[in-house]
Amino acid sequence: MNKRYSLETRKTVLEMYQAGRPAKEIVLQTGVSRTHVYEWIKEANLPRQRKRSDGLIDKSTKKNREPASLPLAERKKLIDQFRQSENKTQFALNHHIPCSTLYRWSKQNDLIEAYDGTTINVKMYLEALRSNEKMQQIIEILQRSHCNASSSLADRMAEMETLTDQYSKRVLCSAFLVDRSTFYNHLNRNKRENTLYNARRNELKKVIEDIYDEHNQIPGVKKLRVLLQQKGYQVSERIIKELMKDLGISSIRNNAKKIYLAKTRFNHEINLKNMCPGDRPDQIWVSDFTCFRFQGRTYYVCIIMDFCSKRILAHKVGLKATTQMLTQCFLNAMALRKPTQQLIFHSDQGAQYTSHSFKELLIDNDVIQSFSHKGRPTDNAVMESFNSSFKQEELYRHIYLSVKQFKKAIASYIDYYNEKRPHKTLNGDSPVAFEQKFLMQNNSDSRCKS
Repeated sequence: MNKRYSLETRKTVLEMYQAGRPAKEIVLQTGVSRTHVYEWIKEANLPRQRKRSDGLIDKSTKKNREPASLPLAERKKLIDQFRQSENKTQFALNHHIPCSTLYRWSKQNDLIEAYDGTTINVKMYLEALRSNEKMQQIIEILQRSHCNASSSLADRMAEMETLTDQYSKRVLCSAFLVDRSTFYNHLNRNKRENTLYNARRNELKKVIEDIYDEHNQIPGVKKLRVLLQQKGYQVSERIIKELMKDLGISSIRNNAKKIYLAKTRFNHEINLKNMCPGDRPDQIWVSDFTCFRFQGRTYYVCIIMDFCSKRILAHKVGLKATTQMLTQCFLNAMALRKPTQQLIFHSDQGAQYTSHSFKELLIDNDVIQSFSHKGRPTDNAVMESFNSSFKQEELYRHIYLSVKQFKKAIASYIDYYNEKRPHKTLNGDSPVAFEQKFLMQNNSDSRCKS
């Protein structure tokens, strides 16, 4: 519950405050809360108190005397009195001017009244003189030079370099609008070309190259530094790294494994783009995964095709393109065809085809694995062509109501593709018709030979 004070108490508090008593002391003597004291002072529009060095309260405010608004004559008079006073701190308090301001005025006592009535000091006057001298130099530089600030950077820096012995670099950079760090870098590069710096780097390059070849391209930056120290060259690792980069060399340890794996991985590459389809079916099989968005989910179709007859040997549909799906598809194709001669299985470098389990499966079935080059789908153009026809002739033409209907439509299209659809590379025959003609021709040839 708020405590109410009498008018006499309020009057006493305000009189004590006007007498210079601090608010804290008023609170202790009268028992009035600090909140009420400040509230009454604010309502009475009394000036804010300021503490003096002697502990008393100065009721005058800083706004009563602005140092910047003092006339020139009064300011000079204050400076003279300030210099002669023994207690400068007390002098500053008496005149309500910060002591630091008076010291600053004392150092810059030679005040000058400008033509427009404003007051400037010696420092400002000297700065104006220097600025004027700099502008005169800039004008002289631009009049003498053969280019200006709008010329190319190379032309400006070349012109600046010829004037460095006559003008300061700061003035030159200001005249031609060039960053100082850019100009200093340009000068340092030219110095390096004209000193022993470049000659020493060339000498180190030759020594590094000799050591690199002597140690069978094995040493890296750290080992090269040790070997150079043994030959009497004290070189930092940073310089060695720069020189190796210039020479285009690096330790064989960095990429030896990568090169080895690349060689072992692509030692069975077969580019099918310009290759004939083979002498017979079941000589080369090609495979690929394709995907189709259906009912908000992505379904993957794994397909294996005979490269010679273009017949689809097996396919699987699933929500994930897994190695298990590929394995089951391959086993279905093997069960259907039962190849008796050497078989090549070609695909891209997808994770399913390069997995350890699938590679082991091919080895167990005595099948040679072949890969397309990375990033070159044309190496497996047969499968890419089928995927395009498959989507354009079936998937993009129908709206499927269920997953069962979707899978049934895929199987139906593959049957149509194998048995009825004519193929240009098969002289207009379907894959099944081509295989039948091939078998009939081989049987007649064998009977003729017998």
